[in-house]
Parts: sequence; C-alpha cells; structure tokens
Amino acid sequence: MNKPKDWTSFDVVKKVRNKLGIKKVGHVGSIDPFATGLLILLIDKATKLSDKMMGLDKEYVTVSKFGVLTDTGDITGKIIKEEDMPEISRETFESKIPSILDINKQIPSKYSAIKINGRKAYTLARSGKKFDMPEREIKIKEFELLEFNFPFFKWRSVVSKGTYIRTLTEQIAELFNGIAVSVELERTKVGDFSVKDSIGIEEVCEDRIIIPQNDRFEKVNTE
Repeated sequence: MNKPKDWTSFDVVKKVRNKLGIKKVGHVGSIDPFATGLLILLIDKATKLSDKMMGLDKEYVTVSKFGVLTDTGDITGKIIKEEDMPEISRETFESKIPSILDINKQIPSKYSAIKINGRKAYTLARSGKKFDMPEREIKIKEFELLEFNFPFFKWRSVVSKGTYIRTLTEQIAELFNGIAVSVELERTKVGDFSVKDSIGIEEVCEDRIIIPQNDRFEKVNTE
C-alpha cells in the first residue's frame, strides 16, 4: 500500500481488513501519520512473515529544515525552539556525509510507537508522563543529498531496522551545531519492495485490489 498523509498505519490496516473481510491483517513497520509511502501488509497466513520482514532495510526520501525544533521531531509537532543558524553551503553539507554514515546510535523521539513497559511511548508523552527512551544501535547504509536550498535539504537514505528518520534529522543538524525538523517524509522501499509497485487507498475503496505479478511477492528473501 501507498499510505496517504494523515492516515495512521492502523487506519490502512483497518480499511483493508474491513474491505477484504479478513481478520488477520498486519503491517511491516508503521509509518508516522504525517509521512507517506510504502506500507507492506501481510494478510492471513502471510502474517507469519512479520518478524523476518521487520528486519529488512528501509529506504526513505526526506525533506528537512534547519533552524526549527519540535517536540515530535516533525513539522506537525509543537515548536520548542527556533534559531537563526549561519547559512550552510551545499559543499559544507556534503563534507559531513561521511560523519552522517558513521552515526550508529540514537535515542528515538518520545513521540514514537516504541513500547515502554507495555505502553506506546507517544501515549505516555501525550499524557505528560516522565520516562526515558532507551538508546538503540542503528546503521545508515546509504545517504544521498538530493537537493539543497538552505535552510531546506532533501535527502535519500537506506537505514537498518529501528532507525527513526525524525531523530536522524536532528542528529544531522547536531553535526552543524544546529537544530532541524523533518518537513516531509516518504518511505520508498522495504527490502526489494518498492512504493512504485504499491496501490493507493482509493483502489481498495473501489474494489480494485491488485496483487502485482512479481517474483518478489511470491518469494521474499529475508536473509
């Protein structure tokens, strides 16, 4: 599925579940409501693949903005800080790409779906609870600067399981002694699966469920 903006991953699962009349429908990795892109659904017996497919690398295309920090890490959150950063050139940014690729740990946003003592972190955060997020190991496997027009920069990344792009945006800004926020976010690939092969919500609504005829959908390489 190509998840539309402002839909939660569960909204998509619920729509497909109701349309197909099948109770067992799950997804491979949630996407933030403000984000769009590839959401793989596992239906009926295919739900057994969930654990293996969760480990697949993911590709994202992101637009970020220097000089703004929000409580959620994305543009929909409450602004908690703004600053006039010295202008950064494209050449200066590109010189930091090796350092970006070296980032191997992060503390995800408290407004994430990570569970803390059985409860989702964003639920605790919105209720005003105080808690600490555990640090996790990540790997940035690919990074490409697509466009640069300070304070905005558009980039493509391939990351390991459990990497939060909103947090990575903030970590990138820290390399320039600044702050930044994710403005747009699209998941474009999960393993070998591409958003180009996906269908939209409107196709489900019109009874046009399409199963692409492709070997990748018949045999999933999860190694």
